[in-house]
Amino acid sequence: MSNAIYSEEQKQLMITSLQATIDDCKKKIAMAQATIKLLTGNESSQQNDFSKFRAIKKTREGSSDWFSKIKHVLEISGKPLTSREILDMIYEEFPDFEKDSTHMGSLSSALRSKSKTNEIIREKTDGEFARFSLMDDLL
Repeated sequence: MSNAIYSEEQKQLMITSLQATIDDCKKKIAMAQATIKLLTGNESSQQNDFSKFRAIKKTREGSSDWFSKIKHVLEISGKPLTSREILDMIYEEFPDFEKDSTHMGSLSSALRSKSKTNEIIREKTDGEFARFSLMDDLL
């Protein structure tokens, strides 16, 4: 992969997305470690670990309904949006949705998944970020 084909803005967005993926993996590891401690019966820290596990799980559950948020912002925008534009609008439309460095990775995963099932259309032009729209927008 040559650096020359990406603008500085594209490089920065890619780096941010990759860092979000790393942060998401760290949270998954922490959740797995807490679960292992619970299952192995480490009594001295079991309650504390379980509280951490529930807090991590609650955070993940709160962000699990990506498609409804994506769909909402694409409906109100009325035009195809980049993943960054979608995330910025999600933060605007859902003020209780706390900003998190892992969101871009989660959003990208949701967009990719829904693109594969044709629930979201991905449009890509050379040298530009992909833009996403709802299937209904094309009808």
